[in-house]
Amino acid sequence: MNLTSPWSLLSKFIFHIMIKCRRLLPKKRSSAFGAFSTKEKPKIEHIYVINLDHQTDRLTKMEHELRHVLDYSGVELWNLTERYAAVDATHFLKDPQKDEDVDPIYTLRDQLFVEPQPLTLPTKIELDSPIQMSRPEVAVAHSHIEVWRQVIASKYEYVLVLEDDVWFRPGFAQNLDQAWSKIKTQFNKKSNFDILYLSYKEVKHGAPKTFISSNVFRPERGLWYLSGYVVSREGVEKLLTFLPCRGPVDLDRKSTRLNSSHIPLSRMPSSA
Repeated sequence: MNLTSPWSLLSKFIFHIMIKCRRLLPKKRSSAFGAFSTKEKPKIEHIYVINLDHQTDRLTKMEHELRHVLDYSGVELWNLTERYAAVDATHFLKDPQKDEDVDPIYTLRDQLFVEPQPLTLPTKIELDSPIQMSRPEVAVAHSHIEVWRQVIASKYEYVLVLEDDVWFRPGFAQNLDQAWSKIKTQFNKKSNFDILYLSYKEVKHGAPKTFISSNVFRPERGLWYLSGYVVSREGVEKLLTFLPCRGPVDLDRKSTRLNSSHIPLSRMPSSA
């Protein structure tokens, strides 16, 4: 679900200038990434970028972003990256019906679970009234689910999944490394999380959470976006057992069953 307000032309211009200027700076290295991973030293081994076939400009921008960050051995993250062709909503001839992966009907109750509205007191009838997912929302959900199945078919234990409109904030590599180290240390180097969000937006009226460290927390609910996240093989197996996804993929209430953590200082918001 996209809650971002439209950017002004001036804001977009300043943003693009900033991104171009940043490419003149030295590349940053992240020890959390690497093609070779062991149980003692786990790494994020692979990156999937979800991208529509006709949006080649977005993929080019993602390539620039991923070439500006290096893995632990000095290899550009772009070399660990695989493009995944997104499901195109324009190919739907009619509103999609429920299938084994996505249930396009959800309720106001589902939405208020993620984002409570203290000043709103809907009736029970309103709470249970059906809401139809838009075709783009259904397409996005299918795209992520198909990537999860790719992870299961691969040999990777940890992967980064990105939508094609994200960018890395300054300090991303350092913040991720600190979080990765903290998570490994606290949980004695075992598989300790299902999903680690790098891109999210907290709701206005509070997102209950428990802090694991100064820059990592475990949420209960109250977060939007699924545009950038590290997922473990164990986490993907759980996600697939929760199907069908009911409502937008970042809304589905079953995701609260996941062992998830978040890095609040390394968000990767949409660039436009």
